[in-house]
Amino acid sequence: MSTPRDDDAQRDMEQRALRNVRALVDKYEDQDAKERHVTRRLLLTTVGITAGVCLVVFLLIYFVKPPAIPKSIDLPPPASAPR
Repeated sequence: MSTPRDDDAQRDMEQRALRNVRALVDKYEDQDAKERHVTRRLLLTTVGITAGVCLVVFLLIYFVKPPAIPKSIDLPPPASAPR
């Protein structure tokens, strides 16, 4: 039969094992949270840079292109109608 001392030792080992498992779970959760943060930051940075480049390209095209020359059609004077 097991003695109370053996039961206490067994309980201590189980508690230590559970603490170790909990520490590993906490470590993985922290790593996942950091990865999500980095991914979100990378996505926002990429979207911001893309929007900035699009804005710069639009402004360059808008301000640098030559003004549109209105096209006019020169029509000959109307011929007099035959009588």
